[in-house]
Amino acid sequence: MSEYISVVSRPLTTEEMEINATYIYNYLGARGWSVNAIAGMLGNFQAESTINPGRYQGDVESGSGWGLAQWTPHSKYTDWCDANGLVWYEMDSALKRIIYEFENGIQY
Repeated sequence: MSEYISVVSRPLTTEEMEINATYIYNYLGARGWSVNAIAGMLGNFQAESTINPGRYQGDVESGSGWGLAQWTPHSKYTDWCDANGLVWYEMDSALKRIIYEFENGIQY
């Protein structure tokens, strides 16, 4: 699988977002997600975090939003990562959370 970019915490460049979008497309596509579903998620991720799984809301460690989907409060995501032995700023952790929320009917 391709590489991805995770930087705590700054907006990504267009080139970096394209790298991450390709990674997400390959990851979710390999799990049967449709192109339309992935494109919709990518549009949201671009608006929320510039497709950066390591981004704080407003680029400030304030306890509000965090990560690819800007989970708010951040503990909704980071506590789940801790409980599952995942690293909160890694792309795969964020994508596993997205799949978990989808499979369990949790708003994401």
